[in-house]
Amino acid sequence: MLDLQAAFSDIGGFGLYQVLVCIVGCFTLISSGMIIAGGAFHNLMTCSANATAEDIVSAANSSQHGFTTSVSAEYGLCDSQASLGELSAVFLLAGCIPGSLMAGPAADSIGRIPGLLIGLLCTLATNLLAALAPQFWLHLASRLVCGFFVSCTLGSVFVYGNEVLLTEHRGRFVKTYNLGTAIGGILLALLAFVLRDYKWLMIANSFFIIPSIFVVAFLPESPSWLLSQRTKSVKKVRRALQKIAWINRRPLPESVLSLSSGGQGEESLQLEENGELLDTQQTKDHGRPRAMLGGSLCTAIKKLLSDRVSIFRLLSTCLYSFSSGFAYYGFPFVITHAVPNIYITFALMAAVESPALPLLNIFSRGRTLFFSGVAIFCCCFFIGIIFFVVPTQLSTGVMVLLVFLAVSGKFFSNIAFCAIMAVGAEIYPTAVRNTGLGLLMATLRTGCMLSPLVNFIPYMPARFATLGLACLVAAFPTRSLPDTRIQDLTETVPTAAGGVRL
Repeated sequence: MLDLQAAFSDIGGFGLYQVLVCIVGCFTLISSGMIIAGGAFHNLMTCSANATAEDIVSAANSSQHGFTTSVSAEYGLCDSQASLGELSAVFLLAGCIPGSLMAGPAADSIGRIPGLLIGLLCTLATNLLAALAPQFWLHLASRLVCGFFVSCTLGSVFVYGNEVLLTEHRGRFVKTYNLGTAIGGILLALLAFVLRDYKWLMIANSFFIIPSIFVVAFLPESPSWLLSQRTKSVKKVRRALQKIAWINRRPLPESVLSLSSGGQGEESLQLEENGELLDTQQTKDHGRPRAMLGGSLCTAIKKLLSDRVSIFRLLSTCLYSFSSGFAYYGFPFVITHAVPNIYITFALMAAVESPALPLLNIFSRGRTLFFSGVAIFCCCFFIGIIFFVVPTQLSTGVMVLLVFLAVSGKFFSNIAFCAIMAVGAEIYPTAVRNTGLGLLMATLRTGCMLSPLVNFIPYMPARFATLGLACLVAAFPTRSLPDTRIQDLTETVPTAAGGVRL
């Protein structure tokens, strides 16, 4: 019997290999975040059918952003059709929805490293194709496929990182992984400021994928995944652990060396992880253990809708999930058309990503969700008032206030985004937790996908009113949600009669 946690501890615990895994996770989120958020800079320049080259340069010089290209101008979507350029971001985020659903099954089927490599390579190829596409439909199709592989890549690297790190070290991976969002946003603002061209910005974003490809190609397959397969190979497991030990400059422990001695044949190989014994001989359906095969989706949804309390919790969390995704990406996409200096504002909005995370556990979950939604509404309300009252020529004081409100709105939208994910992982019973969290992710991705469409609204105060009202409406039902910060995860589903159902 192989205790995988003990084996990882013996071959380095948190050594160079684990550091490389954390770096890959961070770089993957940097590149993916830059590709997703980069859509905010793709349609800044308005297109006029009668504009000459001199007119375009003059307009760019007189504007705050200085961009001389845009998706709408590139494909001749001028005047009333200029807003169609926002579909570039919509299609990318739309591709993330099926990608998030397919990431898990794909990684379970072909392996963590192959799935991650395929995702990175396809993300690189489709992003470059979208940048160089000669026709608008090909650009949109490439963005859709790119979003699919971006989401698959993020899911695969997160699973791989959590599998190959010890339980006490997984927090380091998660922190490093999330740090990539802030770093990617700041780098994106810097590149946009230097390049001022959406095509070159997309190409530059693609190059941040290349370091991850080289490192991932060097990393071994996850031993946990190898041991979970029906057609497992002792040699492959030993080879993976041997490579990890070599990277960490540590010798192989006796438990791993005995895998090839004949004492543990492939028929009797077992995995012990986190105190649970898993007999991989009892696997079916692509090597997944029977204990891991849950009920059908319909059964899980019926349990989620078993009584009024469960229905209310599901609907309120899904509504809030939609609004948080809507605001999380809505702020960057809308604010780039509103604030005077989009580069500083965008960098500041990215910088407040990480400081928002420690605030999640200060207040109860319901209060955190409610006050975050109200705070987002207040920021949007005051921004709308500024654009409604103040003349077009903004003073320095008004510009500073506008940037402060925009950054504050992004800060609270990030808290809301993270808090609703924490609630989704805590509030649903174990038997239906994965289904409930999947529904939350689907509604969140839908909100993200629709956020760029806010720019179709011609009146700037109305854009922020749309973002703010969506969050305000979703905030009120969350006040009655239970506080699940320090409680054990729910193991039962309440029945309508007041009892519990296992």
